[in-house]
Order: sequence, then structure tokens, then C-alpha cells
Amino acid sequence: MRRSSFVRLPQDLTDAQNELRQVRADLRTLYRRVPWSAEPLDAWETHENAWRQASRPASPGWGPQDAAEIARLRKREFELATAIVTHSYWNEFADA
Repeated sequence: MRRSSFVRLPQDLTDAQNELRQVRADLRTLYRRVPWSAEPLDAWETHENAWRQASRPASPGWGPQDAAEIARLRKREFELATAIVTHSYWNEFADA
């Protein structure tokens, strides 16, 4: 009889990984909506002889609500990533 190679992860680890994916999706959505710079900055463009042309419009910076939401999501992302990589489940495996 052939044994399955499927490994069942602990539910709390799976839940943390799923929440981390959602937090990162929420951050991506928010980053697409807010201005490119967190602080107000003038428009800029590279010199005409630059090897790669680039420019950005003026940025009013992030509003206080957006900045607070981004900070909250970043903090949660860090907490979840830390919980995942330090989970006791990984202790079951031999050092590589």
C-alpha cells in the first residue's frame, strides 16, 4: 500500500498563512490607491541622458487615515510572518 506524501499542517499555521495572504492583498490594493510617496514631494524626472528614463508626478503624500491603515497592515504582516516562521511545527524537521 502506498503512503500519501501529503502533510497536514496545524490549523493555526494554516490560518496564519491564509491571513498573511489576505493582509498582503489588502496592502497591494491600498498601495495602488495612495500616492506614490508617503510624504509630499515635487514631481521629478531623470536627466535626458539617463540610461533609463523615469519620472513621477507631484505627490501630496498619504493622508493620515491611509498612513494609519498601512502602518496597521504592515504591523500585522510582521506579526503573522514571525508567527509562521517560528511556529513549533517546523521543529519536527531535521536541520538541513
